This record gives sequence, structure tokens and C-alpha cells, in this order.
Amino acid sequence: MEVTQVIKNIKTLKIDNKKIIVERALKNWTKSKLSEEAGVARKTLTKIEKGTAKNVRISTIEKIAKALGKTIEDLKEN
Repeated sequence: MEVTQVIKNIKTLKIDNKKIIVERALKNWTKSKLSEEAGVARKTLTKIEKGTAKNVRISTIEKIAKALGKTIEDLKEN
């Protein structure tokens, strides 16, 4: 939980959109399935995966990570 608290205090967070795509593919999930599981709009997920989303809430990334069985740290850019 400590990492989550630190991340919530960060204003910007660089997420590797390719990691989301790979993790989704490993589960054989469509964008619609991931958006349903995460409780995130499909349009938002599409923008995140394309790398065109701006000002994505950390809570949104947290929902996507949780649905994929990952943490925010797992999805960060290296």
C-alpha cells in the first residue's frame, strides 16, 4: 500500500501503453472486455493504448492494472 500512496502523490505518471496491450492480449481479452472488467470507458482505454490519452487519472490506471492482475508499478515505463 505504501507504493500506492506515493504514486497518488505524483502529478504525472508515465505508463507504457504497450504493456497494457500485451497483458490484455495474454488474457485473450478484447478492449471491450478489459474496459468492462476495469470499469473504464472503452474510448478511454483505446486512447490509453494508443498513447493519445492526456491527463489520465491514476485511479483509472489503477483500475486497469487491477483488472489485469498487475500493479501500477508493473505498467510504468522503464
